[in-house]
Amino acid sequence: MRGWAPPVLEGMLLLMGGVVLISVLIGLAGLVIRPACRFLQQHAGQAPTPSVQLGWGWLYGVLGVLLLLPSVSLYSGLTGLVMLGFFLQLSVLDSEQGWLPREFTVRCGLAGLLVSLGNAGTPKDVLWVLLSVGSPVLLFGGVRWGAMRRTGVASLGLGDVYLVGALGAWLGLPLVMDALLLGVYGFIFSLLWQRVQRFPMSEGGPLGPWLCGGALVVTLVERYAPLLPWAV
Repeated sequence: MRGWAPPVLEGMLLLMGGVVLISVLIGLAGLVIRPACRFLQQHAGQAPTPSVQLGWGWLYGVLGVLLLLPSVSLYSGLTGLVMLGFFLQLSVLDSEQGWLPREFTVRCGLAGLLVSLGNAGTPKDVLWVLLSVGSPVLLFGGVRWGAMRRTGVASLGLGDVYLVGALGAWLGLPLVMDALLLGVYGFIFSLLWQRVQRFPMSEGGPLGPWLCGGALVVTLVERYAPLLPWAV
């Protein structure tokens, strides 16, 4: 029995530590989500219900732990939580009202630029960061312009264009393109699933949460890649 005590005790301590960490992150999510809820209350007259806010909080807590576990440094872990916080705000706004306000997308992009430029050591790195922001903006902006020119209706909101620029600032060019593909594929699949299940469908839907989700997936794959050789 004595031989089993240390491993069991260590496992219990790790479990308790994980529970405490998730609880702290859920509490932090309440503060992070507050500006988005205040914006919705002021402009839509209705904020997300407490149960919905708790659900977003749990999602932030679980994803936050996943971002922190493989981090090689405290700085990497903290910047990951900051990025996740911005994505949480934008996902709440878009899923609730289909809004991606410029003040939120611009803040997200500026924060990503600060982090990326802080890691840039040469002028070439700075140019690469700017290219990472500009390329997805030109891509989505071109799709939006082409749709408006052909049909007179914007198939993409201007907020989505700002959002992909912010994602490029955080992720860099190779990862942001993978994130956009995942997000668009997920969005299309969700629309097809609604049609197959005969759910009531609107003309469009919130793309922002899917784009943010794709960004988180590629970020997690990159961070866990050294532990998962098949993911490289």
